[in-house]
Order: sequence, then structure tokens, then C-alpha cells
Amino acid sequence: MSSLKQIIYDYSKHNTVLNDFYHALSRIRIQLSKHLSDENYLKRQFRKVFGYHLDLNNPKTFNEKLQWLKLHDRNPEYQKLVDKYEVRKYVKETIGEEYLVPLIGIYDDPEDIYFNQS
Repeated sequence: MSSLKQIIYDYSKHNTVLNDFYHALSRIRIQLSKHLSDENYLKRQFRKVFGYHLDLNNPKTFNEKLQWLKLHDRNPEYQKLVDKYEVRKYVKETIGEEYLVPLIGIYDDPEDIYFNQS
């Protein structure tokens, strides 16, 4: 978090007006990011996280190459492979159910999880 953002966030914990302001700014930022192209969004986020500009024309680092793949390798199969539950079906159909770790539960809400259960 940038220092100004951190200061506003820290003060907003104790001040309801500032808290509302902080959350309004967050909603505005989210809305603005929806209007960016995928490439511009990735470049912006990359710069924020890594501190240098993303070079998609000549990617050299592992992270730059991952970003390039996000833009240029849009295989619809990837959506089910990144979902922890959906990928179980894929593994079962492809190599067999014996390779799956037993499933403890599926939860939509963290409040539904009973941590004291053995």
C-alpha cells in the first residue's frame, strides 16, 4: 500500500466519515479499472507490484512471460483447470480418481466451516 493510502486506511478505522471516503475511493478505482483494456490493466498492476514497466514485446523475466501468456494464450480449458473443485472432474476423467486427495468439504461461505470437527 502506498504511504498516503496506508495513512487514510489507518485513520479510517477510527473515523466513520474517513472510512466511508476510503471505501468510496476503492469503489471508484474498481470501476475505473473495468474500463481499461486487458493489456493496460496488466501493465498497471505489474508496475504496481514489481516496480518496473511490463515489456510485452520482448518479455524476459518469468513474470513478464506469464503476463504475455495471459493475453495471448486464451485456452477456454484453463478456466476449469484453475478452479480447485472443477479440476477434480478433469483429473478423474483424464488419469483417474485414485490420484485425487479425499475431499473434506465444499463451502460457499467461510461461516459454514466447522473447524472443531475432526
